[in-house]
Amino acid sequence: LWSASIVGGACIELFTVLKRDIGNFYHSQAVIMLLGRREPLYMLLGCHGFFIYVACGLVWETTTTSVYMVKYKEIVEEKNDIDDKDVTETTKKQLIILEEEKQLYSNHVSSGSLSESLIAGLIGSLAWSLLDTVGLKFLWWTWHNDEPLYEDRREGVPIASSFWIFSSVFSLNLVLHYW
Repeated sequence: LWSASIVGGACIELFTVLKRDIGNFYHSQAVIMLLGRREPLYMLLGCHGFFIYVACGLVWETTTTSVYMVKYKEIVEEKNDIDDKDVTETTKKQLIILEEEKQLYSNHVSSGSLSESLIAGLIGSLAWSLLDTVGLKFLWWTWHNDEPLYEDRREGVPIASSFWIFSSVFSLNLVLHYW
């Protein structure tokens, strides 16, 4: 999941940065810049990798439940007294063993890969919209004002930006579900 998040996020980011028809946003300078000082490293590894991973991982971990069995095992230890060889001291200890069953049960939220992917897309889009808002306020990036796709904005952030992340997280989760 982590490597798929990094590769999927890098594909989206590089596609939008390298393709002049789509690349209508600009990053400010960071410590480590790539691609002719157009792409900061933190976007590829930190932002895309983290947010896509968290959105998909959260859905994966909360929509299935593993069943655990608790078993007790009694261990008997015998110790011989060094001075008196006829006296034996017996101690009993209980060992608790936690075993995972092989079955996974789906929760009521998970009715299939489509609903899981939609939920992952919504979580990723919500988290990314917060990052977009903070990034805009701290001038980590900005969008081109003449682009018609970016006319509709919320708190200065184009609505299309959240849709990009929604569609990428949704499709990555759907692909990984069938992989």
